[in-house]
Amino acid sequence: MSIQRSKRLPVWWAMITLLMILSPAMAQEATSTPVPDRDAAHLLRVPPGFEVTVYAEGQNFGLPTQIAFGPDDNLYVLSLAGSIYRLIDEDGDQFAETVETAFWDGDLNYITEENVEQLEALPDQLYHAVGMVFDDDGTLYVSDSGRIVELTDGDDDGAFETVTPIAEGLPSLYYEGHSNNGIDIGPDGHIYVGVGATSDHGPLNEPMEASMLRVDPASGNVDIFATGLRNAYDLVFLPNGDLFTTDNNPTEVNRTLRLIPPEELNFIEEGRDYGFPDVYGNPPAGDDSTGPVTEFYPSVTSAGIDYYAQGDFPDEWRDGVYVAQWGTGADVLVNRDLLFGFAVVFVPLEKDDDGLYHGDFVEFARSATDRAADFRPIDVRVGPDGALYIIEFFSSRIFRVTYTGKMPLVEATAEPEATAEALVDAPPEVLVRGQTLFNNGARNAPACVGCHRLNTEENSLGPSLLGLKDVAGSRVPRVGAVEYVRQSILHPMAYEVPGFNAAYMPQNYGEALSDEEIDALVAFVLSLEAPEND
Repeated sequence: MSIQRSKRLPVWWAMITLLMILSPAMAQEATSTPVPDRDAAHLLRVPPGFEVTVYAEGQNFGLPTQIAFGPDDNLYVLSLAGSIYRLIDEDGDQFAETVETAFWDGDLNYITEENVEQLEALPDQLYHAVGMVFDDDGTLYVSDSGRIVELTDGDDDGAFETVTPIAEGLPSLYYEGHSNNGIDIGPDGHIYVGVGATSDHGPLNEPMEASMLRVDPASGNVDIFATGLRNAYDLVFLPNGDLFTTDNNPTEVNRTLRLIPPEELNFIEEGRDYGFPDVYGNPPAGDDSTGPVTEFYPSVTSAGIDYYAQGDFPDEWRDGVYVAQWGTGADVLVNRDLLFGFAVVFVPLEKDDDGLYHGDFVEFARSATDRAADFRPIDVRVGPDGALYIIEFFSSRIFRVTYTGKMPLVEATAEPEATAEALVDAPPEVLVRGQTLFNNGARNAPACVGCHRLNTEENSLGPSLLGLKDVAGSRVPRVGAVEYVRQSILHPMAYEVPGFNAAYMPQNYGEALSDEEIDALVAFVLSLEAPEND
């Protein structure tokens, strides 16, 4: 089977390019940029104890699709048009001052009347490139529209000159944005790649669509490893050889699909079917398809994925996968202001005695601004230094996240001992305002009572707050009661009450509520008396 490698850009990518400035047509020389203010806490919010800095900024990578560390330990960036950039931190200060073009493809897949002649004059060797991987020998493979190719640096000058197809004829761009996607090398030395469906939610038209393929790089032979995956955009092998991929959900609603189903994280085993287009999520009784490890929110547009095992991250953020969720892409949700994603999430993975994996996602990184869509992560990668690298789609900014153990708001405060009592005795209107927020929430701040039940006979997702004023000042050294409650609202994961998962608490109260509302909520919580029988 062969396909026509069309130059038609998928519609949703075409709309995105209108917001981008194309890379200069002949920017093949290495460029250097001044080091900016590298502290990125004002751009990206990460859990307490983590530090986020800017690793690269001020570069235009076109439309970045993947990042990967090469055999030289430098970070490489792949653009949708096919160009590849090498980022070099020459002085070891954890900022890439120099960017070299490792492969130049013109970045001219975006045809206009102005650039069509230029496009015809330059060699355009790759199109819709969304996957890149180095094997153990340092060979570079790229997944572009309908193909897996090998790139070769014949003269060892640091630039790849030759593109050699390994496998061709893969279903590509029959449906907007669906092609052969991210790639990884399996323990058998073969290349694995997810291939998107030729329609939003069926029917199936091509034998290799909606599947996980295995490609022999020596012979080019392609076989179907697993089926029933609508659009597995990226994949990763664990150190033990187990394979994981995310799966993007449908985005169109009609008589054959009346709801937008959740996206999935799947453990991929040879020969299994994962349900598409007939089953989403866990299969019903009697169905032979395989259910997911976990479900994400609908239309988070899960993109890059990587596994974190060795490094400085604490145990609760290790031995699992980090997933870049680009953000809501379904019009039916966007038009209703139901926005999900715009974040990097973490899924801890535990394997049971039956060989099945379990884990539920928790948010790891999100925009620190008041606009979630300021952060559109397209890929994540664990570096050889144990840091997590995240590339943002529109800005091409690359973040580096490390664990320092430094917690916010745990230093000594100037809070006098009587402050808690003073807040408990706050004016009635302040307490009423706090109670209203507690019971009803506000704007994007969910009601607290949904998780912190005030009826002691009911089970709560969060710990009881009754009588918290009596113990709040003793939970964190050098932090008084008022500051502890405020910290618990603004940074829920800074201190975790034993037996409860702080990750379940919304992390955005500091953005959603004003300072006055926070104070009122603190005052109300500190006014709650312990039950009489305690």
